[in-house]
Amino acid sequence: MRGVLARTARRLLLVALAWPLASCIGLVVGSADYREVGLEQRDQAQVLAQFGEPARRETLDGVEVWTYKLTDRGPGPRKPVQQTSSAAFLVLLPVVTTTRYDDNFRVYFKGTAVVRAEERRATASGVACGIPSHAFPQGCQAGFRSEEQPAEKPAPPRYAGLPLALRACPPAHPGGACTCDSPPYPTDAQRLREQGTVRLVLLVEPDHTVSAADIVQSSGSRGIDQAALAHFRNACFQAARNAAGEPVRSAAFVVHHWRLP
Repeated sequence: MRGVLARTARRLLLVALAWPLASCIGLVVGSADYREVGLEQRDQAQVLAQFGEPARRETLDGVEVWTYKLTDRGPGPRKPVQQTSSAAFLVLLPVVTTTRYDDNFRVYFKGTAVVRAEERRATASGVACGIPSHAFPQGCQAGFRSEEQPAEKPAPPRYAGLPLALRACPPAHPGGACTCDSPPYPTDAQRLREQGTVRLVLLVEPDHTVSAADIVQSSGSRGIDQAALAHFRNACFQAARNAAGEPVRSAAFVVHHWRLP
């Protein structure tokens, strides 16, 4: 009798152990489609100032399209996707395949005016180990950039309505004291392994000097933010000109990526 009970107990234990293993099967497929997002920049000059030169330019049905692969935060509330992952689960042995994208952000222009912007957003479908994909952590569904930065904030009112100044490197006025060098990495930030992206708006006077600077998106590091403010107050800019060709007070937008070596 004891032998029968012992065998029954062992069988029940094996079933209890095998059940979770047997149920851990499934497939989660990740993908990233383009979706329309809002964009503060209104023309090609502002897009160039914010995001730099596109990886590709093309014309489709009379609309010019600039394509980027962004490596910092995009214009939407979430970040553009750089890669997605698909995973097949069979008895706790997942097989993962990764898809990386050569582009993740597009801007459409009619003439020089922005008419639409799109960025890749991740989706995942399927079930694994009895868990539907929408219940998985976002990091299990798609490869997003790792840094999480504070939200952007509007530029102060003093910049409203000002025309756009541009970086001038080499300097448009060589006799000035401005710099075209890259900002040095703050020593304390290096020691603390801090990195991130800073977005600034600068007030450029008619004589091309910078009279004010404000952060519209912090890197999350006070040391990096202060280093960016100090450096770009002395950077070289070309003030915008009015209809008579005279330089006028302008606004400049700067994005700098601080990355540890």
